[in-house]
Amino acid sequence: MNNETPAAAVAPDRRQQWVSLLLSSVSSHSLLEILAMSRPPHPAAKLAVAERITESSRAAFGQATSGDPVETTVAYLADLLTERADQLRARHALTIDPTVDPAARERLARCLFSVEGAVELLGDEGQGEGFLALCEGLIAVALMRGYRAESLRAPVARYLDGPGA
Repeated sequence: MNNETPAAAVAPDRRQQWVSLLLSSVSSHSLLEILAMSRPPHPAAKLAVAERITESSRAAFGQATSGDPVETTVAYLADLLTERADQLRARHALTIDPTVDPAARERLARCLFSVEGAVELLGDEGQGEGFLALCEGLIAVALMRGYRAESLRAPVARYLDGPGA
């Protein structure tokens, strides 16, 4: 009989604490340490981390929305780099973890930025995918190099102003 308790079977309050602990653990330890753990996180736990990051991202985007796409984007990126840096690091670690199942991987791919959010922000369906690619790249470089969100304002503004601007 399997003694592991699926994440969904854990009491809601305890489950939230458990997901928070896992998120913190993934973001603050090296991937090799996590993979070497005697009992790696259950696949449902990885999916729960992706869901938590998605919920936080949607709430943060809603709070950052100002009507100006550049200001909204910079405020959202600032939140990612400061208030939710653990989530950002956990997402990157789980994205390259070979044990993450396809459902969790798909969820992780969309947990920070959504095409729907980009289309809503920009009012242009054609710019959505490109804008997401720009934001993904900017946030990865900012995380690796320690940039502040304000330094990302210029590339965001250039992209939104269009070619030749």
